[in-house]
Amino acid sequence: MGNIFLHFLNRELLRSIGQAPPLNLFDPEIRVLYVATDALLFSNFANTIEGNYLKSELFRELIANDAIKFYAEKQNIEEFWITRESRYKFDRNRYPYITETMNGEILMKPFIVRSFSMTDQLKINLFQHTKSNIDNKPFLGQHSGTMELNAVIKSLHQHEGPEAMTMSLASTFVSDTNREVNKTLLVNSAGRLLAYYYLKETLANLNADIATGLAGLSLFEGLADNFPSYDIFLLRTILKNCGINILNIPINKLIEFRNSPEHQPAILQIAQILSNLSNLIHADYTLDVKRLKIFEILSSVVVNGALNENSLEKLPINLHQLGLKLERQQQGYHEVNLLNKSSMKSIIILTATNKESKAVLKLATKSFGSEADPSPIGNHVVSFLGILNSYKIYHAQCEAGSTGPSSSQAVANDLIVSLQPLFILMPGIAFGLKPDEQKIGDILVSTHVCSYERQRISEKETLSRGEKVPSSPLLLSLLRTVSHTWSETDIHFGVLMSGEKLVDSSEFVEKLKSIEPEAIGGEMEGAGLYASAHRNKVDWIVFKSIVDWGMGKTDNYQGTSASLATKVLFKALTILTKV
Repeated sequence: MGNIFLHFLNRELLRSIGQAPPLNLFDPEIRVLYVATDALLFSNFANTIEGNYLKSELFRELIANDAIKFYAEKQNIEEFWITRESRYKFDRNRYPYITETMNGEILMKPFIVRSFSMTDQLKINLFQHTKSNIDNKPFLGQHSGTMELNAVIKSLHQHEGPEAMTMSLASTFVSDTNREVNKTLLVNSAGRLLAYYYLKETLANLNADIATGLAGLSLFEGLADNFPSYDIFLLRTILKNCGINILNIPINKLIEFRNSPEHQPAILQIAQILSNLSNLIHADYTLDVKRLKIFEILSSVVVNGALNENSLEKLPINLHQLGLKLERQQQGYHEVNLLNKSSMKSIIILTATNKESKAVLKLATKSFGSEADPSPIGNHVVSFLGILNSYKIYHAQCEAGSTGPSSSQAVANDLIVSLQPLFILMPGIAFGLKPDEQKIGDILVSTHVCSYERQRISEKETLSRGEKVPSSPLLLSLLRTVSHTWSETDIHFGVLMSGEKLVDSSEFVEKLKSIEPEAIGGEMEGAGLYASAHRNKVDWIVFKSIVDWGMGKTDNYQGTSASLATKVLFKALTILTKV
């Protein structure tokens, strides 16, 4: 039995990566750890209160049943409250502590009391950080600003006031006039660094580990000692393969199972399965790649038979069946044959809007017979949709546009590095440029993509300087083949204009037509996709369904058009995966 510190409950840590406690208050993640491990689950007073986790029925019940332990800052909640009042007085908007919040039926008592000042220890860590030339890039992400971040760190460790080490305090040391590095970026980076050292000190003093497999928290996974034992994504996959829908089980059943004779045998079998699979993975792979490879093996073996989703009592039996199937599958295989990237090729489907993504996931569930399995890979959450012949099919969503940290270019580049796909296909919605020849719902396929952002603007005229980059010849031929038997709408082939503007202007539409008379439509992500895929020698194509004419925009046809593009996608995949 080990200790798990629930670091993902830390609101400051979440704030540093641009997130907030989810509406479900991490109930699914806590359920998985509670059922699929025998570790003691630890939180602290600060994280529990600041994240409003006492609003969670699950969290309250686990506390009441002594299943959540507290690594406390003080001997009791009253002492903790007094120190919070004084130390966060400077930041009432962020920490609006009200004494009445603590009065109630939930008894929060310390299991282990911290014996040192975390503020003092953080200052020591920050001082050592600046003196040891530790790389700031993991905290800055893809951005520059090492010198500026070091200046903020220095100000923090030299600060002598009573205030706690928080992002709000860090923000007071960042100049609003800093032209080189964005202020929000610096504050968030400082927050990530503070959260990292806070977590490092907590784990050392608590003799605990952390859960892995959480979206957006890969920076902190370097502090995990027992991967994949506490990987929430893989644990959830194992439970799912055994017919357990963890969200459908009543809280009292979870608590009963944790305290039942069946729990320990199930835990031992889960640990053995993960250990066996982990031993197959090359030790030099990154944690993200290891998780993905273990998941791929688990996804290829599902326990058959009618299973009661709420039957935790059957879990040891089903785990035994799963283990036997995995053993049979692995016999005769060497690591290089079973897990080499070349043994199974990858295709990525990249979308940019929620409606595009929902259309893909809905049809994927119908086509593959199971829901997509999302997993954090690098800086993004990627959904494994299923396997077609010898191809693994993945889906990811970028933000709208081709530039920016979560744009099509940045996301495509990261996914190419992580998954090494042969093809990237981008279905979705677009605006048409030839209303006399086209209609809503028609499919626009890119023979070329041209960025309209690059222009030469003079007093007399505006000239396009964007390159017309050709789509993959193979994928273009593939879409032409699909068009021969597609009858729901017309499919048009030609130049797609791509830029950062959400076009809703008849005047701008006419300007695009004058810049590129051959253009058949426009959208926002194609330029970023081709910039990344072309540079990395990955085949790509963009095909999108007309939703409007670049003026008078409404949401009326977005769902229908996205579904039409997705149907074309899956027709294309059935042909493409034969090669």
